Amino acid sequence: MGKLNLSQQFSVCSLGQFGYILSYVRTINNKNLAILKLDNKIATINEEGAINISPYISIRGM
Repeated sequence: MGKLNLSQQFSVCSLGQFGYILSYVRTINNKNLAILKLDNKIATINEEGAINISPYISIRGM
């Protein structure tokens, strides 16, 4: 979680209460995007801390 800002860390903790686990952080256009997983569900958190539980994202192996 070292690459995440405070807003993102708070959102990660919020989703963690529902069982989501931080899988990795992807840097896109110099902005960090947190990727979380719960079973076969994916959620993302942008730099503003906004949570998207239905992102348009493709992850290998899912």
